[in-house]
Amino acid sequence: MVYLLTMRMEEPLLGRTQPCKALHVNLLKCREKYMSDIDQFIRFCIAGFVNTFLNLFVMFLLLKAGINILICSSFGFIVGAGSGYFFNFYFTFRNQENFFRNFLIYFPLQVCCLGLTLIIVYYSFNTLNFQPLMSQIFAIIITTFINFFASKRFVFNK
Repeated sequence: MVYLLTMRMEEPLLGRTQPCKALHVNLLKCREKYMSDIDQFIRFCIAGFVNTFLNLFVMFLLLKAGINILICSSFGFIVGAGSGYFFNFYFTFRNQENFFRNFLIYFPLQVCCLGLTLIIVYYSFNTLNFQPLMSQIFAIIITTFINFFASKRFVFNK
């Protein structure tokens, strides 16, 4: 065990040596990082359920008022994305600083996701003959993963 702690390894790209960390230390760090990512994704999904409910509720009300499906989808998405920012800032990624700076990065990401959502809703409604709310749910499922990884990487990275 002492040998593992004092062993040095060659860094082939840099040509320098660096102390090698004990295997169990690396495994613990890897486990912490992995569990942190899973924890964040679970919190992201919990927040996402609330956002999805708001999104679908707004869309449902607007559809009942006879408004075009793409306009309903847009307004539902905007409400869900707005609440999503607050939940993700405070709950999912537990940020405590740079609220407005992060929002300036979050907003263009959401505009891209909205564009993708509208394409999916249009296609699934007009071509696949999905019901309007099912089209929106289908779009939400697809954009959830894009939104999580992009938010984690670009918006809420620490």
